[in-house]
Amino acid sequence: MGIFDDAKNKASEAAKDGKFDEHLDKGEDFAKDKVGEEHADKVDTARDKIDDALGSNDDK
Repeated sequence: MGIFDDAKNKASEAAKDGKFDEHLDKGEDFAKDKVGEEHADKVDTARDKIDDALGSNDDK
């Protein structure tokens, strides 16, 4: 197992507890604040991709 596989596994485990999701929510809100409404859909798309990659997209 490579270093990236290990990091992904750790991130996936962290995503299963609620705190990781809270941090992603804060980051999403921060990014939307910075880019404005015209690019909010791109921030949403990026967040969905992160959730899919971590396997934590079961609530969206």
